[in-house]
Amino acid sequence: MKQEVSRKHAVDRWALDDVVMTSEVTHPPKDFESLKEGPSEGVFVYGLYLDGCSWSTRENRMVDSEPKKLYNLLPVMFVTGVL
Repeated sequence: MKQEVSRKHAVDRWALDDVVMTSEVTHPPKDFESLKEGPSEGVFVYGLYLDGCSWSTRENRMVDSEPKKLYNLLPVMFVTGVL
């Protein structure tokens, strides 16, 4: 993914060693089934589970998990590279 992003920004002279990955949970949260195509830059990551916490769609952040619920599905994340 870092290599793909640095190639797209070859005109701007982005070096692969300088590109840093950044990620954010999609807001509003997306389901895997609702994705029709990939982003123009970067990737969508899905299928990750949180252990001991959950994702609050209202607050757009991690919160304590519900009692006796060990694993919670994380909404789709957008991961890309930046300088």
